[in-house]
Formats: sequence, C-alpha cells, structure tokens
Amino acid sequence: MIRRALAALALAGAAVLVTAAPAQAHSYLVDSAPGDGAVVTESLSEASVTMNENVLDLTGDGSGFALRVLDADGLHYETGCPVIDGPDVAAPVALGAAGDYRVLYQVVSADGHTVSDELDFTWQPPADHAAAVGAESSPCEVAGAVAEADPPAAETSATDSDELLAVVLWGAGGLLVLVAAAVATLFVLRRRG
Repeated sequence: MIRRALAALALAGAAVLVTAAPAQAHSYLVDSAPGDGAVVTESLSEASVTMNENVLDLTGDGSGFALRVLDADGLHYETGCPVIDGPDVAAPVALGAAGDYRVLYQVVSADGHTVSDELDFTWQPPADHAAAVGAESSPCEVAGAVAEADPPAAETSATDSDELLAVVLWGAGGLLVLVAAAVATLFVLRRRG
C-alpha cells in the first residue's frame, strides 16, 4: 500500500512538472552587424540583427518590424525597409560622416510580443568614403515602430516582469498540487491503517 501511495504521489508530482509549461520566452538578440560597441572601419551597406528564433511575420510585409540607423543628431541612414528572413532582420544603409551611430530595432517574437532595443557603434570611415546625407525620417514608416526619442528597453523589461510573474504563479500552483497530493496520500494511509 505504501509503495502504491508513493508511486501515485510521484506520478502526480511528475504530471504537475510536465503540465506546468514555462512562460513563453520572447525572442532575444544573438548577433548583430554592426555589433554593440563596435568600431566600424570598413564600408557598411547593411545593418542587421539576428534573434534566437524565427521572428513572426504573418503578413509577409514586415508590418510591426523596424530597423533604424541614426547618427548623434537623430538623422536616418537606412536607405530601405527591413527584410525578414527567419531569425534575421536587415536593412540597407549608407552612412554619413565619422561619429557615433545607433541601431534601433523592433521585431515581433514567435510568441507575438514585440521586442525592441538599441545598439551603439562608432563609424570611422576609410579615406575614400563618400559620406551620405542623413534624412529627417525613415524611408519606411511602420505603425507602432521603434520610438526614436525614448529608450526602447522599457517594454522589454515590462514583459520580463510578466514572465517572472507567470513562472512564480506556475511554481506556486505546482507546489499546492503536490501538497494536496501528499495530504490525500497520508489521509488514505491513515484510514487503511
């Protein structure tokens, strides 16, 4: 009897662990060109980010995606719209004068949540570089695209706290089920004893 009760308890615990799926994690950056903090000295024709999984592009037209390249004055240097290829999002660029630049990106995770962030790099062009003229706005305006004035990390940290809350709730629920199973097992053993 005790063996059966322990086996039932072990099965109940395993079922809780198997069915308590973790909160879906949002996509995260695994690579970029240029890299964050990089010093770029060779001509750059494209900026790109690579996420840990394929990004979600249901419409096939990149709606909800953005990839911006801006200088310290906020002028744009992307020359076309982002192209999505699995986990990769890339946009053509033509950089201007030497200086500090930043890449702002926004992607839609496979779980449907928007993830955005920014990367900084320094441009030190070769002597024969013909500096492009920056534009006041992006050639691709995307609804709900990356806010250029505000740091985009706020949304990412808000969704991280949602994930933490989900994990805590799943853990607490699983613990309650295990305690209930243990109490029920003890109750059955006492009645039969």
